[in-house]
Parts: sequence; C-alpha cells; structure tokens
Amino acid sequence: MLGYDYEIIYKKGCENMVANDLSHRFEEDNTLLAISLPIPDYIEEARKEWFSHPSLSQLINNLLADPNSIVGYSLKDEILHYMDKIVISSTSTLKTHILA
Repeated sequence: MLGYDYEIIYKKGCENMVANDLSHRFEEDNTLLAISLPIPDYIEEARKEWFSHPSLSQLINNLLADPNSIVGYSLKDEILHYMDKIVISSTSTLKTHILA
C-alpha cells in the first residue's frame, strides 16, 4: 500500500450495500480464496540481475535445494531476501533508482 495514494472513507453497513451483501454471502462448496499483492517493477529487474550475477544465482540454487542452507537468506514468493530485506546486487543499476 506504500506506493499508492488512497483515502479511507468509513460507511456504515446499512449505507454500504455492496460490502454488506458481500459479507453475508458465501458458498460452502467451490469457494476460491486468493490474496493479491502488487509487485513493483523493480522486483522483476532485480530478479533478472540475480540470475545474471554468478554468486547470487548460485545462492538461489542452494536455497531452492535446501531453504535453510544459508543463514540469513531466504526465498519468499520467488524474491530473494537477506534478513527479511530484498537483496540488490552490489553492481545493480537499481541502487540509484531506489535511492532517488
């Protein structure tokens, strides 16, 4: 939500008919639940850099084989993290874009 400009407006249940109807409807069979998250463009660019960087691509392969093989590193939703922060290679062109 950080990348969006939004405003939260409260409506009472009786005034907000769409939300009120949705909160009362459900199907017991064939229910589909999904969580959708926005993925910034720079994540795709970082992903390309990880696989072109020799040591980071090897690190990812090691984590795919054994998620606990390297302390501090993890793959979450195909995104490389170190100590719960997204990894950007030392030679990345994204540094100036992210810091700007």
